[in-house]
Amino acid sequence: MRAVLWVAAVYNLVWGAAVVLFPNAPFRLAGMTPTTYPQIWQCVGMIVGVYGVAYALAARDPLRHWQIVLVGLLGKVLGPIGFVYYAARGELPWISGLTCVFNDLIWWVPFGLILLAARREMQAATVDHIAIVVEDIPAAIAWYQSRFRCPVEYQDDTWAMLRFQNVRLALVVPHQHPAHIGFVIPDAEKYGTLRPHRDGSRSIYLPGPSGNMVEILAPYLRQ
Repeated sequence: MRAVLWVAAVYNLVWGAAVVLFPNAPFRLAGMTPTTYPQIWQCVGMIVGVYGVAYALAARDPLRHWQIVLVGLLGKVLGPIGFVYYAARGELPWISGLTCVFNDLIWWVPFGLILLAARREMQAATVDHIAIVVEDIPAAIAWYQSRFRCPVEYQDDTWAMLRFQNVRLALVVPHQHPAHIGFVIPDAEKYGTLRPHRDGSRSIYLPGPSGNMVEILAPYLRQ
């Protein structure tokens, strides 16, 4: 997947740069009259080049950045549809569709496979948060925020949720919530009756190995 996105990134950057520098070249190659306003076609080249930057960023972690792949695939599907419509009306020569072959059609399968892999990944369990016991919620928040960049998502007298880049950290007080690891699972209901919480989540606690507690959460929109 990384290789596909890196190739797509390089292709888009090269194609976009070529169109910006030589906007009328594609028209001449297709036997068409050069555009009267090459600046518009240069804008298209710029947009394609920017997509190349996005693909390069997505190549670092394709499954995490599946949204970029989805947007790219939508453009690669809608573009050929528009071309066929105007070519069938006689407003575009069919030979100009070669651009669609290399810009769009050849990417349908690899981009589609990346999205399928991302869908399977989303159906797997993910770590939502790790909860640790603290004596004083405000004092613990102040300690973590003085040392790390971690916004507070939620706070009350018994627990708080801090957001880090890759995971969330829950601070809980003794005798109210156990220390635990929270997992989001699509079919969380199979583990038992889920209890609603103030932040909009629903979950159930299960004892894990060696006395460690595990919280199973259903998918939810974080507040």
